[in-house]
Amino acid sequence: SSGINAEYGGADGLTCVWDVSLQNPLVTTFTSENGVPASCVDYVRSDPEGALIAVGYISSVIMVYNVPESRALTSLTCEPGASNDSVNSLASHPTNGTVIAGYSDKEIRIFDVNTGNLLHHMTTHIEAVTSVTIDPSGVYLATVGHDCSLRIWNIEDKSCTQEMTAHQKKHDEAILTVAFHPSQTFIATGGSDSTIKLYQ
Repeated sequence: SSGINAEYGGADGLTCVWDVSLQNPLVTTFTSENGVPASCVDYVRSDPEGALIAVGYISSVIMVYNVPESRALTSLTCEPGASNDSVNSLASHPTNGTVIAGYSDKEIRIFDVNTGNLLHHMTTHIEAVTSVTIDPSGVYLATVGHDCSLRIWNIEDKSCTQEMTAHQKKHDEAILTVAFHPSQTFIATGGSDSTIKLYQ
């Protein structure tokens, strides 16, 4: 469909895809194995047909689904021995066919969507990674966590290029979300301290 699509993952284990231009907007639903709640979802932005979504679950698994065919394609799983901590956020790279996910075990993991292979994993924060986002050029990754820090990473060489304390803790939580501006050099963060901050 050529309409505006939206997707969500819920605590009921369902992921729903919507086309809001339709009178009956629900396009399809995907049910997780054993009803495991979904925690995050993103379109696979490198897919030329725009047909794929990646869904993260609290069980640490990420599933890639084909929306028009209403079927699961690939399961993206952590390295052997990893904890089964929740996938808190995921971001699809705009060009290289990877998905980067942030986990409660303080790590990010980079997966190849086409092969399902785990390409890299590393600890990025001293507490849970709560949100990840990739800049529109695909060069930089921003991560935030409950350690109150915003960190900018070079995706190619996996180096941290900048780190700053961004919010104050409140009830054991800190920064909850981060986003790059689609065309300008801004980054926005939202925290449990009831503030939204902009960085340039």
